[in-house]
Amino acid sequence: MRQRTWFIPLVGLFALGGLSAASGEWMEAATVDRSTGQKKITMTNAALNSARQYGRKVSAKLVLDCIENREKTKVPRAAIIFSEPIASENVMTKYRIDNDPVRRNKSASIENDGATLALGWPEFMARLPSSSILQIEFSLPSAGTTLIEFDTTGAREAFNRIQCASPRTRN
Repeated sequence: MRQRTWFIPLVGLFALGGLSAASGEWMEAATVDRSTGQKKITMTNAALNSARQYGRKVSAKLVLDCIENREKTKVPRAAIIFSEPIASENVMTKYRIDNDPVRRNKSASIENDGATLALGWPEFMARLPSSSILQIEFSLPSAGTTLIEFDTTGAREAFNRIQCASPRTRN
């Protein structure tokens, strides 16, 4: 049986509001911003495999949530959160969704002191809701080339749960 890891926000402004199962392997974490009282829903999906760094396993989760862009509009965001920092600067990636062509040379920005890869490419965000499998490969300074795979079945429902403007989807 696979161990399930629960997403707990690291930012001190949020208080855990509840966890519940969503479609497929997507998990929901509801938080409340203490300063505004606004509820925020984050959806997570554990990777089917793990990365290795310094000879030990590093788990990964695909995370969907809402962020405010420069125009103060809420937009969906996807990121991979690792169980420990994996890089200190942007990482070049390539990814494949289902049987689509491989998308190469995509730069993922590093957040959360190196534990998060932000995946904000427009074509990625448009395709992810209708996907079944995501494979993403990147080179880590301490682990070499790593391929992480996610079962993204139910991603459309996960996008709907995060309650922000939906990306334009492609079937």
